[in-house]
Amino acid sequence: MVSDQALVHVVQTQADLYRDQFDTKNVSLEDLKKEGFLSESQYKKAIKEKIQVQE
Repeated sequence: MVSDQALVHVVQTQADLYRDQFDTKNVSLEDLKKEGFLSESQYKKAIKEKIQVQE
């Protein structure tokens, strides 16, 4: 689905922003949610769709 692909793109973009802000290579969906890079609904959908953060 297009919405699933869009969420993959959002997660990856937010992970890149997280890495830049916190100067780290390691980032998880939980980190993104905790620091406000993903909303609760984005986080839940990413978990449901088994989206993984790419390095």
